[in-house]
Amino acid sequence: MILNTDGTTNFEFLTENVELFDIDRTTGILTVKGPIDREGIPHCKEGRDLCEMSLDVVIQPATHFHVIRIEILDVNDNRPTFAHATFQLNVSESTTMGAKFTLPRAVDLDGPHAGISKMTSSTPTAYFHLITETQIDNHIEIFFQLIRQLDREEKEEHHMILSAIDGGKPEMVGTMRLVVVVLDANDNKPIFEKPKYEITVFEDVPVGTTILKVSATDMDTGDNSKISYTISSQSPSLIGHLFTLQPITGNLVVKADLDREQLPAYLEFAVEAKDHGYERFTSTALVVVKIDDVNDNAPIVNNNLLFNVTENSPVNTFVGHVKVSDPDYAANGRVKCWLVEVLKFQMVENFNAEYTISTCGLIDRELVEEYNLVFDNFRFKIFAVDGGKPPLTGTAYVHITVIDVDDNRPKFLQTSYTFSVPENVAVSESVGSVSANDQLQFHQSSFHQTPPLLESSSFKKSSKRHFSLNTETGQITVKRRLDREETSTHRLTVVAFNPASPRWSGSTIVTINVLDVNDNHPKFLFPDFFNNSVVIDVDENFADSSVFVAKVVAVDADDGDSGKIAFDL
Repeated sequence: MILNTDGTTNFEFLTENVELFDIDRTTGILTVKGPIDREGIPHCKEGRDLCEMSLDVVIQPATHFHVIRIEILDVNDNRPTFAHATFQLNVSESTTMGAKFTLPRAVDLDGPHAGISKMTSSTPTAYFHLITETQIDNHIEIFFQLIRQLDREEKEEHHMILSAIDGGKPEMVGTMRLVVVVLDANDNKPIFEKPKYEITVFEDVPVGTTILKVSATDMDTGDNSKISYTISSQSPSLIGHLFTLQPITGNLVVKADLDREQLPAYLEFAVEAKDHGYERFTSTALVVVKIDDVNDNAPIVNNNLLFNVTENSPVNTFVGHVKVSDPDYAANGRVKCWLVEVLKFQMVENFNAEYTISTCGLIDRELVEEYNLVFDNFRFKIFAVDGGKPPLTGTAYVHITVIDVDDNRPKFLQTSYTFSVPENVAVSESVGSVSANDQLQFHQSSFHQTPPLLESSSFKKSSKRHFSLNTETGQITVKRRLDREETSTHRLTVVAFNPASPRWSGSTIVTINVLDVNDNHPKFLFPDFFNNSVVIDVDENFADSSVFVAKVVAVDADDGDSGKIAFDL
């Protein structure tokens, strides 16, 4: 306050718009207009230690200037404050330890002595360490330093309360809620729900059927957790022809026929789950598809079933080998076979689906030459029991040829032969032929055998002299001129024998009738015929025509009408 000695002076502020103070014009007494907020004064807002105000006062009538300096002393009437009640700090889980993160400042409008003196974290954490640094302007910078590797999959957020404490008496505290959000880094591989998937399907499963679903999870977030599925490129190329793995759903779909007879019983291959991160991680799982057989193949009997057996072979003589196969598996592929309505042969299983045909009785080729045996799988004659539901069948035919042995005498086609020839037949002319064959050649024309040899004998040696026999063809020819009047009937015995050993033979009777021709003149037997004359003695003067004189007797060696005689004078 400035006093005027004569009481005539006036006191005024030269400074216009003085808001905080007032001056009495006559007494010069300074008074405050109202409460003073030190922190509200613009040049004291920044927490300066000294907060002064200068007022210019003029005294009239004499012009005197006085500068009045007023120091406004601070009291602790403001608590520290943060700009945000809650502050979120985003930190990648891949951040290396030791990294520092700046936190928002706390502000205390009071002066330095009543301003912020320390910072604390009310919630302990094993991941961050609070660091404070006093700057040149006396402000305190706050940092969090990472002291342990973050793992978003272990803990996604960390919550703390930061406290700013001033230096007043009593202390005042300001707080801020701090949320540290751990950002995902692609640091996790997809994990299949199980390391091995197993499924059993029948081979006739339709194309387009989903037989299996694989599933994996990734503990990351965003694109890092998105997963695509594929069949591993390391899997056999066959797998890609048989299956497709849908990349989004993980459905394993059949894309081709699963023919058990063409494929292994177990198909093993790897599938991959790959995330969508910048650096993509991949995991694998094993898929095992077991293909079960269905009875979709009929039994097959080997078709080279042409066998030979020698007649009169002992019982149980091996004839041939039969193999039956069925591409199906287990019971569907087990086959049983047997012969149907066959008396001379039997079929016995030696090994699985392998059989031996053998004789079960003596076979005479001359009685039956061919045996047709039928394999009939479930065709009511022969069953191939494969255990299928229902069973399937097949049929095959066995052809067995019985090989001949020389166990029969040659046999003529006729027990006797009769031929007729005129007696004037020319020499070397054929009379007829006989035929004798072994039963093998007679019955089995497809096998060439040497015909039986022939020889002839005769009841009369003269007959054998008149005829000759071709021992290979059985042809009988005239050997010399015939004379019926000498011999009218010739009988010969023809013998056929086999040149093999033992030597078997057979015979037949050949009768050759010589037919008459008129080749003889009548011949007088009485009276004597001399010089073409017959002399008969008669008494003279014999005149009675009815009296017997003489009898003329004549003969003709020919037969039939050729041998009848008529007399004439």
